[in-house]
Amino acid sequence: MPSEIKESDWKIFRRLHPVALERFCRQVIEEVNQVTSEVTENFHERYVEIFRFIMDRNEEMARAFDDMRRS
Repeated sequence: MPSEIKESDWKIFRRLHPVALERFCRQVIEEVNQVTSEVTENFHERYVEIFRFIMDRNEEMARAFDDMRRS
């Protein structure tokens, strides 16, 4: 039988959710900035690396932040 999150914990989680999402996005953008500042690769290689990175992080973000349910 799945247990539900206590109401008090759920209220805290709902308040922290946007903060955690913002921090996650900031971290991703900082990592993208590092990739774009590398001068060892050509622009196409950097583009492909950024694209793959964003796709991976998008999946990570979806698992962590989408579909908020209390149960």
